[in-house]
Parts: sequence; C-alpha cells; structure tokens
Amino acid sequence: MLREKIWNDVMDETLDEFSAPELNDVVSGRAHKIYSDAKEFFRRTYFSDSMLDLIEKVLSTLEGRGTNVFTVYSLFGGGKTHTLVTLYHILNHPDALLDEEVLRDYDIMKRKRLEHIAQRIKSLGKVNIAVIYGMGDIGNPIKPLDFGVYKVHTIWGYLAHLLGRYADIKAYDESLTVPDINSLRELLKEGKTLIMIDEVADYGNNLRRSNREDAKNYANNIPIFLERLSKAIIGTDNVLIVTLPIEVERGVLRETEKAYDKDYLEALWKAVAKLSGELVAPLRTERGSNDLIEVLKRRIFEKIDPNNKIKIIERYMVDMANEEIFGDTRDFLRELEVTYPFHPDYFTIMRTILERVPGLQKTRDLIKLTRKVVRRIHREEKEYSLVMPHHIDVFDNDLRGLLFQENYANYAGVVDVDLNPKVLKKYSQPELVKIIYEYIFLSTYPYDSPTPLTGFPDKFKISRGIYEVEIFEAMEWDSTKIHDAIEEIISRNYFIHLNYDDRHNVFWVWRIANVNQMVLAKKDELLRNKKGELIEKATAEIKKAIEGKPGKGKKSKGEQIKITLFEWKDVIFDPQIGDIVDDDKYKLLALYYEYVDEELLEDLILKHKGGTRKFRNTIVVTYPTPQGFNSILEAFAKVEACKEVKKEVDKIYSDYGKNVVKIQQSMIEHIENAAKDDLFTTIVQSFRKVAFPVNEGYRDSVKATEASTTSTSILETVYSVLISPEVEKVAEYLSFDELKAMLNIVGIDLSSRPYTFGEIRNYFRMNPALPMVEDERIKEALKEGLSRLEIGILTKSGKLVFKDVKEIAIVNGEIKKESTEQATIHQITLDDKILPKRIALEAQVSSLLQREETKTIERGKKKIRRKVEVFLEIDGQRIRLKDIVGDKDNISIKDEDINMLVEGNFVVVITEEELSDDFSDFEIEISPAYVSAHPEELIEVKVVIAPKDPNKSFEVKLKVDYGKLKETNGIVPFETVWHLKAPRESDEFRLYAESKDVEHVATLRVEVITPTIRTRKLTEEHIGGTLIKIENIRRLEHLKILQDAIGSEHILSGTAVIKANGSRVSMDLDRIPLDVATQVIEDSKEYLDGSDELNVDVTIQGEITITELLLKKLSVLNDKVTFVVELRR
Repeated sequence: MLREKIWNDVMDETLDEFSAPELNDVVSGRAHKIYSDAKEFFRRTYFSDSMLDLIEKVLSTLEGRGTNVFTVYSLFGGGKTHTLVTLYHILNHPDALLDEEVLRDYDIMKRKRLEHIAQRIKSLGKVNIAVIYGMGDIGNPIKPLDFGVYKVHTIWGYLAHLLGRYADIKAYDESLTVPDINSLRELLKEGKTLIMIDEVADYGNNLRRSNREDAKNYANNIPIFLERLSKAIIGTDNVLIVTLPIEVERGVLRETEKAYDKDYLEALWKAVAKLSGELVAPLRTERGSNDLIEVLKRRIFEKIDPNNKIKIIERYMVDMANEEIFGDTRDFLRELEVTYPFHPDYFTIMRTILERVPGLQKTRDLIKLTRKVVRRIHREEKEYSLVMPHHIDVFDNDLRGLLFQENYANYAGVVDVDLNPKVLKKYSQPELVKIIYEYIFLSTYPYDSPTPLTGFPDKFKISRGIYEVEIFEAMEWDSTKIHDAIEEIISRNYFIHLNYDDRHNVFWVWRIANVNQMVLAKKDELLRNKKGELIEKATAEIKKAIEGKPGKGKKSKGEQIKITLFEWKDVIFDPQIGDIVDDDKYKLLALYYEYVDEELLEDLILKHKGGTRKFRNTIVVTYPTPQGFNSILEAFAKVEACKEVKKEVDKIYSDYGKNVVKIQQSMIEHIENAAKDDLFTTIVQSFRKVAFPVNEGYRDSVKATEASTTSTSILETVYSVLISPEVEKVAEYLSFDELKAMLNIVGIDLSSRPYTFGEIRNYFRMNPALPMVEDERIKEALKEGLSRLEIGILTKSGKLVFKDVKEIAIVNGEIKKESTEQATIHQITLDDKILPKRIALEAQVSSLLQREETKTIERGKKKIRRKVEVFLEIDGQRIRLKDIVGDKDNISIKDEDINMLVEGNFVVVITEEELSDDFSDFEIEISPAYVSAHPEELIEVKVVIAPKDPNKSFEVKLKVDYGKLKETNGIVPFETVWHLKAPRESDEFRLYAESKDVEHVATLRVEVITPTIRTRKLTEEHIGGTLIKIENIRRLEHLKILQDAIGSEHILSGTAVIKANGSRVSMDLDRIPLDVATQVIEDSKEYLDGSDELNVDVTIQGEITITELLLKKLSVLNDKVTFVVELRR
C-alpha cells in the first residue's frame, strides 16, 4: 500500500473503462457520480492554465466581449471532452468551484482565478447550453432520431432541436441541405447560448465509410455546416466550441489521429480554423510540462500529505548521496518534488509507452493504466513510499492487453522468456535482478530498437529508477547491491533479449533474441553430438579449479590458498592405480569419473602393486557428485559453444547493420567470460565428494563424505572437509598433549624411550587410525613439549636441548659476566632424537657435572685458583647439583628429585681468584650441602677444609650452630664429620671456620620430607597443610562449591557426561580452566535439559594453605570428593 490516500473509486475495477467522462452521459445524468456530480468532478480535475484561459475567454464572450469560436484540439486522451464537461458543470454549478477540497493544492493565484470565475458565472444570468456529442445518438440519414412529431436527420437538425427551433430548420434537415448563414443566425437570436460539439470527427468519419451515397454526401457537408455556423455566430453573445483529434503547432496542422481519414480531419480543421478566434490545447502535453502529472495525481489521490512528501524526499536525498551508485541526483530530486508520490521515471516511462504503442490514448489510458497499477499496490501488505516503474506489472493480464498491442505483441513473449523463474534463479539476487530487468524493459521496449538510443538507461539511471526505500529496507538490500547485480547481469546475461553496449554502457531490450540464445542452442548440440570430446577437453579446466586458478574473466584466488598439507606436485589429476608411489608424502587424487565405487577408492588409497600400501594414511581422493559430473559437462559445453557462436555472429546479424553486429560481438565476449567463470565455480561446487583412510574395528578401510559447502578451489573444499569437526582427518593444530594421546592410540609412549622425529612422523603416515598431520604441526607440538620440559631433543650433531643453563663468571669476588644458554631448537630434522624427560635430564646433569673442577693456574707471575661448580637454583637459593644427584662418576637421580631438578634452574659458577703468598686463606666444602630427611633422622655431613694455595699450611678452627663436629680444629688440609639430627621443619644450619687471617661460613640446607596424604574428609588436623589437588569430583554442584571456595584459576581434567531423553553427550576435558569447564558443563546441561555425571580432578595452581575458613567451606564436600593434602612441615 501507499502512504497517501487514494480515491475510493480507484479500487472499483468497473470504472477503469470510464477513466474519462463521456459528455453525453454527463448531460443526461447517466455518468458515474465522480463525473455527474460537479463537486466530485472538480475534486478530481486539475485546472490547467490552458483550461482556465478557455473558461475565462468563454465567459468574456458570454458577457458580450470576446471571441465567439474556439477549437479545442488534441489527439485521443488529450483532455478535450474533460474540458467540455468542466465548462458544462461550471456554468451549471459555479458554487462547486469554491469547495475547499476543490481548491486544495493550488497556489494562491490559481485559487483566486477559480473563485473569480465562480463569481462571474453567478453574475452572468441564464445561459443556454447545447451539447452535441458525435459518439452519441444525434440522428443521421441512415438512422434518423425519432422524437415522435418529427425525426432528426442531421447535426444542424439536432442543434435546432436542442434550441427548441426545429421547425425553423426542418426543411434543411429533411433534405440533408446545409442551412444558410442567416437561418443559422436566426436559431441563436434568443438568449446567450454555448454550443459544444464533441467527437464530430468520429460522427462524420463513420458516415463516410457507409455504403449509402446520401450518407457520404451528408458527411462531406458537415465541414460546410461548421464553417457557416462559425460565421453565423460571429458578433453575437454566443459561443461555439468544437473539438478535433489533431495536433497543431504554431497554427499549423501537424498531426491527425490515425483512426480517422486524414483528408476529412483536414476539412473539418479548415472549416473552423478560418474563423476560430482561439486554438486551445486543454493540457500542455509536451515533455517538460507538468499538466499530465498534475492530472494523474488529482485523479488517483484524494489527498497528498505535504509532511509525508517532505520526509520522503529528504530520505531519498540522504539515501542517494552516494554518487558512485546513483550518479548526479539533483535533477531526480527536483523532479520528485513535482511527481511525488509517483517516481519521476514512472511518468516518463508511461508517457513513452502512451506515445509509441499504437491504440493508447494519452490522458485516458494514462489514468486507466495507473488505476490498475495503484490498485494492485494498495492491495499489497507492503508499504511503498512511491509508485515505482516496476510496479507496472508486465505479467498482469489487464496491463498486458494495453502494453503489448499490435506490432508490440511480440514483447509479451519477450518478458515471458526472460523473466522465467528458472532464469532468475541463476542470479545471486533474483528479486533485485527482476526489478532491474523490468525497469530496463519498460524504459526501452516502446522504441523497438536493435541499437542503443539516447536516454537508454545506464547503471546510474537504473539505480535511481529502481531504488525504493521501503523495498530495500524490507529486503535488507544495501544500495551497493544494485551495481553488483548489474555487473552480474553483464557478465552472466541469461536474458536472451537484453542487450548491453559497453561503448556507451547502456542497456535495452529488443524483441530479436541476442547471441545468448544461439549459445544455448549450440551448447545443447555439442552435448548431444560431442559428449566424449567434451569430457576430454574439460580435464584441463578441472585441474585449474583444483589449484584455484580460474579462467579469463575471474580474479585468481590461487595465491590466497595457504594449504601446505598437499604440495602442488603431489596433487594428482586423473591417476592410474599402479602409478601412485608408496612414499611418505601426502597426496590428493582428483578423479573426473562419472561413477566411483568403494572398491576403486580402496585400491587407490590402501593398496599398491597388488599388496598393502606401507604409507596407508597419506592419500585423499576427491571426485564430483553424479549430478556434479553432468553440471561440469554442461558448463564446459557452454564455453565451447561461445567459441563456435563467435564465428557466426557477423553472418547472423549482418542484416541489422554493423552497429548491431558490434554489440552482439561485445555481448558474446561477456557471455564467454561469464561462462568460464561459471565453469570454474561449477567445477569447484561439483567436486564435493572426499574419500580418506580410516581404521574402524581394527580394520583399515576408506570413508567417503560429501562437503556441505564449497570454497574457492577444490583443494580448499577438500581441506575444509578434512579439518571439519565431523571428520577430523587433518589435525590443523596439535598440542603436545594431543600428540602424546594420538601416539598412544598406536602404542607409542614418548616417555618410554627415545624416538627419532622421522619415526614419529611416519607413525602418522602409516596408521589410518591417526589424523593426517603436517610435519610443522608435529614439530610445533614437540617444541611445546620441550618448553614444558616433558621431553628433550638430541640433535643429529650431538647437541642436547633440554633446560636453559645460566653461567656466572666471578673474578676476585666480583661478578664479571652473566649469560644464559637457551634450550631452543630452530629446526627439527628427521634424525633428531626425542628424549623422555628422565633421559634428557640425566644426560644434561651428566654433561654439566663433567664441567666441575678446581685447579690452580699461573698467568705470568700470578697464581690463579679456578673453580667450576654447578648449582640448582630454587626460590633464589642455590644447591650444589652433586649434592642432589651425586658426583659426576656416580650419578643417581631419585624419582622424588626429578620434579625439583626440572623446576629449578641450572647455574654454572666459574670462580677465579688471585692467590697471595702472605694470606692464610682457605675454603670449606661440606658434602652434601643439601639434605632431604625425615624429621629426627640422623644426618652425617663430610667437612673438608683446604688451603686455596696448596703449598701453604696453617691452622683453622671450626664450630657449628646445630649438631656436633668430630674435630673442631686442624692443620689444612684436613677433614672432619658434622653429625646432626633432622629438625621437625626444614631449616638451614651454619658451620663457621677461621684462620688467623680470614673467617668463612658454610651453610647446610636440611629439607624435611613432608608426607602427602589423600583423604575423603578434611579435619582440623589438616589446618596449615597445603591443598594440592581435589580428585573424584562426580557432580556439577560439587564443582561449583569448590570454585566458590578456592577460586577459578585452577586446572580441571577428566570427563563429563550429560544424559537427556535417552541420549548421551560426553565431553573429554583436558587441562581446562576451572571456570571455563564449569560454565561449559552447566550450559550443556541446561541446553539439553539433562542430568550430569562427572569424573574430574582439579589441580591447584599456586599454593593454597588450609585455614579455618577454607576448612569450613570445603567440609561440605567431605565424603564426596578426595582431597590431596601436603601436611604441615
């Protein structure tokens, strides 16, 4: 529906045939109220300046001053009869002019003119009105009009009858003789008379076509009568108005209505033109005039809201601001000010149709067609801001009868073919493309031109002509889609009557089919006669689509493909079974076969030369669906058809001229480029089947699936299938934990023994139970494992990569240099060994301890004491490495020390000190300096006191702050033993030693071994202990209680099962943040409306000490979960 209110009569279909009044029906009172009621008639009438000029001049004559004879002219539908009806009603009902609804929308000057006309008529007095309507029953020689007492045979007899003076003219009427001027003047001597003769041309022309000579002679006398009547009326207070279906330009007859004899019309014209004081065209119908627009608005709309108009025009002003889409819109917006609520092009298109299609009358059929259009819009639920050109529905049978008359009848078939739903569906935006085509069609079909003409629409004119704010908003179309759709039409012209000239960038429709129809016919011929040849030729195009390299007309996306699982040389097209090498490279096989079965796929993927393929997890096969096979063939046939048709264009269109040939040649270029693009797209969309190796039930087999969507190349489509969650045949990303889990499937445990990288990668290539994984993904996972210190790497060159090693150089007590050797590896090679954590740790510890030494060296005259020691640094404290693992000749790593060694930092300290001859300096070495012991356990520590200069000897005294020494003094070098009992909690103890010159302190670190327990119940005796882990959590509610008590930054692992309506959903959770895991489980449970069953553990991150408050929060979980607690030391 439209925003503006339409007249109720517009919805009455029966009034369409009476879109203009018949003068005789109005006079007799038989016409519809909208014509017979003066007020209703005036409300629907647009008073043009020409009409008002005529009315005012007629009144002047009736007032005794002015012209007596007027000729009102126009071709059919030009408003002649409407003007006479207007005069009739004005003279009879002048007050109707003063109705406010009549005066609405006129400017102040025109309102005053209408008001003044009403006042003049009221002052005029009685006026006789004689109406002679040539299409009515006015009598003629063949069929006289019988009034009982007499019969009327002529137009002059009928005039005398109307004036009540038939007796005066009776003899002339019966003899069919034209009265003389005096006799006619006598008829008009009583009172003021307005004589209106309408459709006299139709009256006379019909009589001229009769078989009776008297009727023909009478018809030829009618121009003589009009001339004598004009002479008789000159100088009186009477007025004669005659209407003629002609066009006059500057007083010269330019055109006559084609339905009538031209010579007869010229005779009528000459008869009145000699004496006619005024030639009047009721409406200015030339282009640039607004009269027809105003007539149409007045006849269709009861009221047009000015506020609506302002809002709509402002909306279009904003929406059409993008000149790249709409071009220069200034003229359009100015025109919209005039035509609203009609789109400017609606009126332009209608006008062209009315001017060029035979059988249509200007104003009459403009109103008739528009009534049908607006009625259809009004019945729709959608709201429209404007009456648009495409609202002229070319499929509406009522409209088709008017639009496609006579030699335009072929255009009905044109729209039936081009706008077939099957054709429209080929476009990505079928609804938008339909509107665009309809606009082009309506704008150009009336010209019936094989070549482009000035004014034919380009993309900017199309954009302005189809953009309607409500439609675009409802369809969620952005205005940029217009040009996208136009470009698609150019490149893929499925319309066989739509033409495009790329020199002028304009579109038009012509009834002769374009080259597209020839291409389609040639395509069908090739498919019938050369199918085998087409299949052979199509293979090269299919190869391009595998690589993502389309043909001419489409930008290649091949360079955007980042898939490295398959190297290009390992993408094999149309392979033979025996030719596929059994090696460790991943391969993609593309088959352009009409039929592919499971046996063929197993032969290609799992077998080699009659036996089982070693690398059974390396081959993927892609092939088209059965329907896709035929679609590719059809698309390729169209490309080949374009090549054939190119050769024939000159010959077929030569009869229409060189310009037509050039246009069709240009169109075949566009069609061919589009066909190549379509071929590429069809190939990519058709190769949807993907087959790959799997292991099901401990048996290697092949699984085939179909891609739900396609990508920009066959390769990308295949890859998308392989990485999809439903298939997961390619691991696009791989963590170290995932790597371990996958290898465990085939019985490989990375913690059991060393494996080369080559062995690990080959396990993936040989086992269909595993996903396909690129080498880089495996390497990234191994590097992650290295960074987590779960593995080490021994390179082919013998370099061990495990933990970082920090090195500190100290000279004479001053740190001179600090550096760190990073445990990184840039490139992992096939021969590099992946070491389990313990093996890597042992190898690195051994390597580090081999560096330890103490020696005295000479540098010139100086004696330098050089010492290399290796420490494990934990929490800022350093422990000699050999105190933990033993010395370099007897290394032994305890299980309980592995985590400490991995988590701590290796530090190599190189100390150099200049020795003095006069200084009694020494050093202390206690072994071990770090002890792990249970509370109260007896500890024995070896103490060695040695001079820094081995050539010196002096006394050193000893004492300790805890425990006892076997000897408390001695002459260096000497040894003793330190005996002590492990305390209840970890602590440090010191040994003090002094010579006469210096004092040193050695520190012993005793780490008390704290027991870790598992308990189902937390009690007060656990207060002060450390919470390590919570295990065996079975319910979501317990998980939420735990999260509230300890926070969300901890790590959850395990399984969660949601049961609902007989179905079961299981989730494997591995190292997931506690809050994320809790939310996922809760959302799943809520979504499925089911119950939960958990088996998860939560590992504490950081250190949580059990306090009274925490004990209270966690006690609700007693007997429901298992707590792992490290007891207080």
